[in-house]
Amino acid sequence: MVTQNTTLSGTSQWSDFTNSNPIQAVENQKGPILKQISQPPNSMLVSYPVFLALRDDPAIVDHFKYTQ
Repeated sequence: MVTQNTTLSGTSQWSDFTNSNPIQAVENQKGPILKQISQPPNSMLVSYPVFLALRDDPAIVDHFKYTQ
């Protein structure tokens, strides 16, 4: 199991839709995980409150708005 166990604070918290960038934060962690396990990460576990915040994040919604 690989964990980055990062706690965000202030405007970096994913519940701050104006100032946070969850897509970029996840992308930034892919390299270190790849180095640790020699494979690209293919899943991510988050708590239910984090899931709820990410589900409504405008950047994530915008990322998928023209897909079905």
